[in-house]
Amino acid sequence: MGPKTRKKTVKLFGGPANDLPLCDLPTIQDVIRYLYRLENLDVPEKNRAQRTAEKLIGLWKSANSKLVLLKDATIRIKVKRLAQSVKMINQRKKHIAARKSLQSKMHQLFDISACSCGLPVVACNNSTIKCTSENCTKKHIICECAADKKIPKEVREFMKDQRSKSGTRGMLHLGHGKISSKTEREKNHEVSDVRRKNQQTILTVPVNFELEVSLDEGSSFDSLEDDNSRRNYRNLDNYALECVRYEISSEAAAALGNALLKDYGILSKESSFEVIDKCKMDREKSKVSDFAITERESYLQDMSAVGFDSKRDKNSLVFKEINLGGKTVVKKTTATVDHLTLTIEEPNTRDSGKYLCHRDIFDGTGAGQAQVISEVLHEYNSAGSIRAVICDNTVVNTGYKSGVVAVLERNLQTTVHLIGCLLHFNELPLRHLISQVDGKTKDPKKYSGAIGKLAEENMSDKEPANFEPIFSPIEIPPPEILTDLSIDQRLLLEYLVGVSSGNLNIQYMYRKPGPISHARWLTLAVRILVVYTRTENLSE
Repeated sequence: MGPKTRKKTVKLFGGPANDLPLCDLPTIQDVIRYLYRLENLDVPEKNRAQRTAEKLIGLWKSANSKLVLLKDATIRIKVKRLAQSVKMINQRKKHIAARKSLQSKMHQLFDISACSCGLPVVACNNSTIKCTSENCTKKHIICECAADKKIPKEVREFMKDQRSKSGTRGMLHLGHGKISSKTEREKNHEVSDVRRKNQQTILTVPVNFELEVSLDEGSSFDSLEDDNSRRNYRNLDNYALECVRYEISSEAAAALGNALLKDYGILSKESSFEVIDKCKMDREKSKVSDFAITERESYLQDMSAVGFDSKRDKNSLVFKEINLGGKTVVKKTTATVDHLTLTIEEPNTRDSGKYLCHRDIFDGTGAGQAQVISEVLHEYNSAGSIRAVICDNTVVNTGYKSGVVAVLERNLQTTVHLIGCLLHFNELPLRHLISQVDGKTKDPKKYSGAIGKLAEENMSDKEPANFEPIFSPIEIPPPEILTDLSIDQRLLLEYLVGVSSGNLNIQYMYRKPGPISHARWLTLAVRILVVYTRTENLSE
């Protein structure tokens, strides 16, 4: 296991921990997040289903005490099964199809009603409806269940709304012992503004406007009906996504959003509910982040190929737990850490060649790296589907006994195709040539021979000399290949073509190559060509 170099973040299926909603019946996602909350409160796992079932029953009874619900034991079992499914998904033990199936139902109602019918809407002339009103515009909703399971008439519209909603909030809400509709809340919004103004409540938003409401003569605040349920339901997915992308804080995002809404005329004294506050931005940013991560993880499954590379850092900041007087404390220190980075190499995908994840490990041997790669493959449900790995052709990777690929095959009990980096085949001949011609050296950044010492000088800013061209069949490749070259590769190509033709490309001839290093043989090749093109009468 590697050292802890940063706080570990775990992305939970369904979103972070939260309490159940008070004005709406909970969805499946709401129940999942409440289970996480009980876990954070250190409630024993065996008691979480019971606690959740009791709270669900209380919320449903607050809608109408006459509602017929499932038996308490049935509700508890239903919650327990949901908790077990979520636990297996978080542990990557559920198949991707099961995960997607539950994901598609996340925003549906967690229904514990004994009613199993669809609460159909019928016309006034239906035999089960005795409607004598002329030009009736009411919705006649019937319950087709048995008498002991029927939903009371006064709550059927609310139940139908809750069953058809997508997300926590529906069009109808619970509040103060009654069900209020969105239309009723809008009618009473002006009254609510007057009450808030009378109580001198401060509206902490970065928009400067006042709410002015006139009352009829003889009215009093005591007779006004309080309604605080008018809220901003505007969807801000795109705005929240850009705020996350550019690392804008929720406070700044709310201030910028309010200013823009006012400039566009959306935010005014008549529409103060459109105000964006910090809490709304927190929710919106969390929602889009959860969705983006869930969407990415949904297709990053059953991968057939990954790439990996490691780097050793001798002065990496790490956090170690030490025992001081019987008390465990976390202490900052530095240590040698191997950083292992993995990339997505799945063909015909939009993220092929992009970053997958990284791990920090103490053991940089082939066995240590293979163990970490095995854990990552299991995390992404790809241990059984992996067919190839892409890596450098170093001994620690390609060793037949203790190399990364060999140990990985033994860990996974399958054969894995090794795709080595061909760039090293270009570098190795030059490495051996320099060792033979210029002599060996023990310094990691210097050479002992004449060629190496000349290459250390920065000659790229000098004017080219009258060098003798060395003909070769090399030429500039097509544009689609040029765009795929790195900076060092393109610079080497331009110098090779220039030395072959006798004319250097002015766009590249004054570019300064990278520093001398035994790990950068392309840079050494460029520096040797720079010396050749800047020096007259070179000795043999």
